[in-house]
Amino acid sequence: MALISLLTLLVGCGAPAAPSLKGGGTFAPPRLLAIDEGDYYKDAAGLQGKALISALHRIIAPHKDLGYANSRDILFAAIADPDEDDRVPELYTGNELAGIRDRRTAYDRGMNTEHTWPQSLGAVGAAQADLHHLRPADIKINGSRGSYPYGEVVGKELASYPGLDGTSRLGYSAAKSMVFEPRPTVR
Repeated sequence: MALISLLTLLVGCGAPAAPSLKGGGTFAPPRLLAIDEGDYYKDAAGLQGKALISALHRIIAPHKDLGYANSRDILFAAIADPDEDDRVPELYTGNELAGIRDRRTAYDRGMNTEHTWPQSLGAVGAAQADLHHLRPADIKINGSRGSYPYGEVVGKELASYPGLDGTSRLGYSAAKSMVFEPRPTVR
């Protein structure tokens, strides 16, 4: 049976030492729940065309923009650490860092948030906080990637970052433009 993982946000249910949420309240790490995909999309089952689009719109209409700060806390506390052992794998090498519970502890340990679509290319507002495009990354490697597009390095390699299952590289593409090539397992 196909399953979809959905977040349930338990804002305000955290321990007193939990980080504060922007706008008030405290942050409690969200729990991941497995929901039967058939239940989630049941109102769209068998529909086509405009009826399908309308049904899908109704399904996603309750969307709430969490904001950038809260999205990063959720990224580090739940999405990148679903087993809640405070160990988060870094995107470009696969190396895990321990003791990460939120964006602050991530930064303290040399990790920040990679935007697979660079902020400088329009990831602002709700797009900046879109969890589909945020990944935990080593601060130095993320800085090296900058706003360079992803691509295949076939020319001169300027930097390489060996990982557990491959190497991420910064260099030149066949078109002689600067690109960043992530390790094979995260492409």
